[in-house]
Amino acid sequence: MLTRVKLQSDGTLLATIEGQLSGDNANNLTNIITRIAGESKRVLLDISKLEHINAFGFRALLKIRKVIIEKGGTVLLTRPRGIVLKILNIFKYETIFEIVPTVHAAQIKTEIAA
Repeated sequence: MLTRVKLQSDGTLLATIEGQLSGDNANNLTNIITRIAGESKRVLLDISKLEHINAFGFRALLKIRKVIIEKGGTVLLTRPRGIVLKILNIFKYETIFEIVPTVHAAQIKTEIAA
């Protein structure tokens, strides 16, 4: 798994996740995002290049969401595709996460909500 994390000038944390999200790297992602997010109330997880996710990966996403929600923030998933999108749909993750088609759309949505 490769993750690029950027804290934007408006305080939004943008994390781009690539490859596989499973096992130990899922725990690492949780630790990285929750630590770096600090007081950020908006987290955008760009999963457009995520090729595989398993139960550990979904658990990591849920844990990140829980931490950010407890701070009064929001977590958006952007650009899911392929098998990841299918799994999100099968398990009705769109009822848990807000899923948006692009990073730009997510940024606009978080600006409006702020």
